[in-house]
Amino acid sequence: MTEEIITSVNELKVLKVCVEDRVEVSVSCCNSPSCFYIHQGDTAPLNDLLDQMYEFYSNLPASAHRLDKIDINMPCAAKFSEDASWYRAVIKKQVDVDKVEVIFLDHGNVEECNIANLRPLLKRFGSLPIQAVECSLAGVRSKEGPWSSEAITLFDNLTKDK
Repeated sequence: MTEEIITSVNELKVLKVCVEDRVEVSVSCCNSPSCFYIHQGDTAPLNDLLDQMYEFYSNLPASAHRLDKIDINMPCAAKFSEDASWYRAVIKKQVDVDKVEVIFLDHGNVEECNIANLRPLLKRFGSLPIQAVECSLAGVRSKEGPWSSEAITLFDNLTKDK
């Protein structure tokens, strides 16, 4: 590969959020009221980046630009199973000989991904800061220990894409 690749998550910019700031947000992924991800403001730059990634990675020959090795916390481009589009991701753990768990950096969702659906993340796709910001509701806890599936579903329905 002739283009430079991102080899560490530290090479990616992180979106800054100040506690006192008032910004328009939308929830992109909800694990619970204690762990959800937001997007701030305009998502047009992210959509443009994702279009560029789709155009590049979808037009590569299937055998081209495979990952040389799999490392935990390694950035990559990963194909999302629900829409077959390419997204910026980080490998979180090896699940099987040919599967890893990734977190999609710009949305916050986690998925098991076949290693064949991973590619090196090119530096040109790293200029936009990571768009998903991890959040939790301050001072809000489940009174029964872990959040129930009903509470998570309700929170998700009240907040997702709003």
